[in-house]
Amino acid sequence: MGAPLPPNKDDFTTVVSRPGISQEQFTKLMQTDDAIDIFGEITYHDSYGEKYETTFCLSHLFTGAIKYRKEGNGIN
Repeated sequence: MGAPLPPNKDDFTTVVSRPGISQEQFTKLMQTDDAIDIFGEITYHDSYGEKYETTFCLSHLFTGAIKYRKEGNGIN
């Protein structure tokens, strides 16, 4: 199952963590599947004023790929 993006569309963003992780710790995390996760929530309204919340969860893999996780993703 892939991320919910239209064909040929790329989305990019940057996520910043708290300071204090050493280069050694960072290298170890980057070499481990699912050691770095990104969770987020987007709140928005449609043209009728209905409120929606979309949550997402992504995980970094050792290969450098980003995994779209089944858990933590949804639209309310």
